[in-house]
Amino acid sequence: MKVKKDELMTMMEASALIKQRVAETLRTDLSPEERHEANEQSRLCLGFAKQAINLADVTLRGEKLMAQCKSLNNSRINAVLGEIED
Repeated sequence: MKVKKDELMTMMEASALIKQRVAETLRTDLSPEERHEANEQSRLCLGFAKQAINLADVTLRGEKLMAQCKSLNNSRINAVLGEIED
């Protein structure tokens, strides 16, 4: 599967989103129901962030392996990592 560069979220964008969710969670003017909803949304965002970090780690490790061993360039690692279109 190919992914377009403009569809990717940068680490800075993800960091800003997490910062926004933390600020929303810490608001003192929310009702219990609003706080519960904010906390649920924060849990989802943090889960996605954790998954993104794990995927970035896998990608970096795969690219390192391919750089160290050129015979892996046409292996299943490429299929797992996917491609980015310019």
